[in-house]
Amino acid sequence: MESKQLVSIELDRIRENASMRFNIYDDQGVLLLASGQKFTAKVRHRLERRNVVSLKVASEDLEYLRLDTPASDAPQARTSRTVEKNPRRVRKDRRADPLSSERAAEFRRKISTAAASLYTSAQNLGELGNEGIRGLCQIPQSLIDMLIEDSDQTASLLNERKEPRLQLAQRCIRMSVLAINTGIEMGLPENRWLQLGIAGLLHDLALFEGPESFRIPGTPMTANEYWEYRRHSRKVAAIFRDAGVISEEICLIMSQVHEKDDGTGFPNGLSFNTLHPLSRILHVVDAYLRLIEPGLGRPPLLPHDAIRLLSVDFQRRHFCSDVIDAFIDQMTVYPIGSTVELDDGKLASVIRRDGDYRDAPIVQIHGEHSPLRLTGNERKIRNVIVPAEDHLLRLSRSNLHTFAGAIYSPAF
Repeated sequence: MESKQLVSIELDRIRENASMRFNIYDDQGVLLLASGQKFTAKVRHRLERRNVVSLKVASEDLEYLRLDTPASDAPQARTSRTVEKNPRRVRKDRRADPLSSERAAEFRRKISTAAASLYTSAQNLGELGNEGIRGLCQIPQSLIDMLIEDSDQTASLLNERKEPRLQLAQRCIRMSVLAINTGIEMGLPENRWLQLGIAGLLHDLALFEGPESFRIPGTPMTANEYWEYRRHSRKVAAIFRDAGVISEEICLIMSQVHEKDDGTGFPNGLSFNTLHPLSRILHVVDAYLRLIEPGLGRPPLLPHDAIRLLSVDFQRRHFCSDVIDAFIDQMTVYPIGSTVELDDGKLASVIRRDGDYRDAPIVQIHGEHSPLRLTGNERKIRNVIVPAEDHLLRLSRSNLHTFAGAIYSPAF
């Protein structure tokens, strides 16, 4: 936790749309809102659902947050934390739109080009050069533009299978996209989206140069390989830090992606008080991707079950509450691409999320042309289906709790 004097303020005394200059925590010291995030009605509702009644805030922010302080008297946030000259962009609301084949073709081309560029650059990471690094840093900006234009269409393309050679590159892009989208969901400033995107995209690049076990999920590692694997994010951060193109802050975030709040992560075993807030976002995204990939002796988890498992681990305090809440909001409990059975027995594919409704996505019934919005509809989802060709692992209630907490075990 940063070294600021913290004071308590009741939730119902906080002025709506106040922008924080410093991080906000709950009474147990868990980060709830990152600096630069606005206290919107959505944020208030999210905290109320978790029975949060008061927050710990920096004393410098207290007067600004209080309802009885006129907005015109509020102190201005630090210039480095805001993008006031460029109003924050918001994702387009596509709930009423079908998926677009034209947009899919355009986005698919951008993702394929990015994956090929990432793969080629990673082959000679130590000799990449400043221009090559700058080129890689342009990829997350393109991903941001795609998410703003149609976040659901972008998410649907990430489910497409790629050739084995580009499998790790595709994972890096998926990591970047989900981290950016979580940052958007949290209401972070756009400069934070870009930091998340760059760190998520690049932190695994050293894995391209390692043995096959680094690149193929579920491949056993020797003890020496596992030791080397645990150092990969620090190695990449050092390479980019020495080049001087990427900021020190982003290099720090890269090096902390695999650290955990309880100090059991790697490479340095850092704990909550010493972690950068954005590294916690990337940690949650990485945990999700590990679950939907093959593990040692297990097939990939059904994405729906991966979300359930993250929720259980959150309850055990393995993840930052505000981050896991925003991540699940952007994924929903039925991630895009899921096959579901409706209560009338018909099968459908989840094609879009529907605002803040985690359990009522927009679906496309198989054999029908018009999307179906489940929000406010009498039809409900009865079950999630595992297509036979996908060979995904379904978790029962009992083994859900068996797996919880094991996400970063070398045997998982």
